[in-house]
Amino acid sequence: MARGAAPVARDAARVVVADAARDGCRAGEPVVHAFRFGTLAAPAGWCWRRTAEGDDLSGVVLDDQGRVRARYDELAFDGKVGDACARGRAIRAATQRGVAYRACELADGRHCVSFHGQANLCSEPPDDTFSLHDLIVTLGPARGRP
Repeated sequence: MARGAAPVARDAARVVVADAARDGCRAGEPVVHAFRFGTLAAPAGWCWRRTAEGDDLSGVVLDDQGRVRARYDELAFDGKVGDACARGRAIRAATQRGVAYRACELADGRHCVSFHGQANLCSEPPDDTFSLHDLIVTLGPARGRP
């Protein structure tokens, strides 16, 4: 484990991160995250924090109070993630700035967006004050990733 990295444990469906939101966003943590299909921007004061290691690029979106508002699944080297909406309900296909995705609601009330194997983004926990759509509308062009 890299120095300063949060310890992780596997839970059947997702990565659970100990202390991921122990503190709020730190100086230098990104407000914009570059996915293969494009960039998404978090609201002012929020940040994207990678919580996984190695080829797993997954992480969380933290609000200005350090609460986890969304989790994202992403793999390096064009790896495919499972479709978060495969077992969802109220599935709808949509497109934002030429990028196709599927939006759905899971049985536990969380909302998810699946970018056809490139990434998943799911709300956490169900919250009426935040919508994944707030992130989707910020979709910008793809750019080089480290």
